[in-house]
Amino acid sequence: MMFISRFNKLIRSRIVWGIIAFLVIVSFVAWTTDTGGVQEQDNQGLMGKLDGQGVPHAEFEKARFDSRLAIGLMYGRPVSVTPKLETALRLMAWKRVAALRQAPKFGLTVADSEVFEAIRSQPFFLDNGQFDPARYSAFITSVLPKLDCHEAQFQRFVRDEILIEKIRFILAQYTWVAPSEIEQTFRQLYDEFIVSYARLKLEDVEPGVKVNEADARAYYDRNTPEFRIPEKAAVKIASFSIDDQVDVGAVEDSEVASYYDANIEKFTSTDTNDISFTAPLEEVEEDIRMTLARENALHAARDRASEFEVYLTPARDNTAPTFEQAAAAFSLNIRTTALFAAGQFVPEAPDAGPDFTRTAFSLRNTPNDYFSFPLNGEKNVYLIALERKTDARIPAFDEVKAEALEAAREKAAFDALQSKADEILTAVKAAVKSGKSFESALAPFKLKATTTEPFTIASGAETESDTFQTLMRAAINRNEGEVMDTMPVTGGMLIGFVAQRKPADHATLAAIRGDIVQFLKKRRGDMLFAEWQACLVAPGRLEDLHPLPDADEALSDIYETQYDDQSEYAE
Repeated sequence: MMFISRFNKLIRSRIVWGIIAFLVIVSFVAWTTDTGGVQEQDNQGLMGKLDGQGVPHAEFEKARFDSRLAIGLMYGRPVSVTPKLETALRLMAWKRVAALRQAPKFGLTVADSEVFEAIRSQPFFLDNGQFDPARYSAFITSVLPKLDCHEAQFQRFVRDEILIEKIRFILAQYTWVAPSEIEQTFRQLYDEFIVSYARLKLEDVEPGVKVNEADARAYYDRNTPEFRIPEKAAVKIASFSIDDQVDVGAVEDSEVASYYDANIEKFTSTDTNDISFTAPLEEVEEDIRMTLARENALHAARDRASEFEVYLTPARDNTAPTFEQAAAAFSLNIRTTALFAAGQFVPEAPDAGPDFTRTAFSLRNTPNDYFSFPLNGEKNVYLIALERKTDARIPAFDEVKAEALEAAREKAAFDALQSKADEILTAVKAAVKSGKSFESALAPFKLKATTTEPFTIASGAETESDTFQTLMRAAINRNEGEVMDTMPVTGGMLIGFVAQRKPADHATLAAIRGDIVQFLKKRRGDMLFAEWQACLVAPGRLEDLHPLPDADEALSDIYETQYDDQSEYAE
């Protein structure tokens, strides 16, 4: 199946996620009967209606949380929620709610044993062929917190994933693959290509591009949601250093020995002969002492931060010191941040975790809720207090005139490049059709052709450059001697030509036909599932009672699978 995975990567990154993401995510869960997660705290109102049935806010927010978690798991890190990503998350959440509500109609449930078996078979958690609880524990304690998720939420998320995958499997049974599709895919994989191409650079047209305020205003009027300023917050920060509390000498020998015994698997490795070897205590003693010293320092910093939190809490008569007064009593220097958006890096707390900004936006301007609980960073424990918040808004043109001018200039430069590329493409196609070589057809435009080495999609690329990847994606649907349409790449545009397409050896097809059929059925099943989901949330079936004021309706056509490539929406 290696050639299939390579083909997926080269053709379309979103297909890779659609095929493997479920297997990867399901493998990151432990067997448990606890299906807890986001609690339904707000059932007072409805987020919307599906087929006339109300959707509580809690049900929708759970689906939105899961949609964002899926993206975070794909990237291995949290992503900033931009306006475009927020609109996309809303669409994903509605589709998720609609699909899960259909599961009972299919008679589908998820047993604990299914989750258990998925875990046991996942290589990521195997050690010498056996499931290793320590690896799963590391995922729970190290990876999930970065995604602002705890174990119960993750377990519930995985169960829903299994349920959705079961629906996808049922729908996939109604797909059929034609022999012509098998033949076409085989040729795309194993035909040998040689491609020539020329690059038009954006920097060559930029000097001639001029825009004025009228152009900027016109761009602003056409793309107003692009300039939306998200909700922001500013906080006061009290920090309690962890590094200053580290005292390696205070760690007792008995503590080191106890840690070594309790975590012996951390110091055990397997050599090339599959023989286990445990490092003696003497070799790892220094590292253990530092680990314990930092743990003790973290506890000390958190204890001090907790004392500060208690000091801020109003007494029975509702009197309480201000944040500044409390800081003075604790001999702390207070820093105040600039306004920041959710998920944005905060320079005043560079080592803070993802719960820093999340907590900042949960603070309220009341005596008991304007300050936080202790928040762990890598080097400090933080306690923050709300300074001020600003609501999300669409700024007036004058406020963002500079940004609008730059955006209009970039758009004008790209349009100029596209126009020039189209002009050259038309001339090159005509010249090649008349019998000229691709190289001579480029000569009047002072462009030089570059020619690749022979390659096949199945063997993969020698380079991961976007130029080569773009050329391969375009070449597979072209015949020898054809000029390809213009192709945008980083910093410019390509014009390509299929110099050679050597047919694959047909004897190979018999050996891999089954794999190709499986791949095509999976892809078609994903498309059918996406269309089914789109139908569930089509106008007339979905009533969103709280739509985004600047939602771009065109985004509803973006997602071809439940987990699509989010890269253009994530910052």
